[in-house]
Amino acid sequence: MAACLALLTIVTWYVFASQTANFLGGKSLDYLVLPFLVWAAVRLGLRGATSAMLIVAMVAVWARRTAGGRTPTSSSTMRSCPWTFF
Repeated sequence: MAACLALLTIVTWYVFASQTANFLGGKSLDYLVLPFLVWAAVRLGLRGATSAMLIVAMVAVWARRTAGGRTPTSSSTMRSCPWTFF
C-alpha cells in the first residue's frame, strides 16, 4: 500500500506542481495519474482508492494555491479563447 501511494504522490506532484511539467504542456499529462488511481482501486480496494483520491486532490489543490501550479487555462489556446467557458 505504501509503495502505491508513494508513487502516486510523486507522479501527482510531477503532473501538477513541477515546473518541468508546465513546459511540456498539453492536457495529456493530466492522465498520467489515472493508472495509479486504478491500481490503488484494484489492488487496495475502497480504502486505497479513497486514500489515493485524497492524495491527488490535496496535491492538486496545494499546487494550484502555490505559484506555478497547472490550471485549465495554462495553455495558450485556452487563454486565447475565453468564450469557451461562456
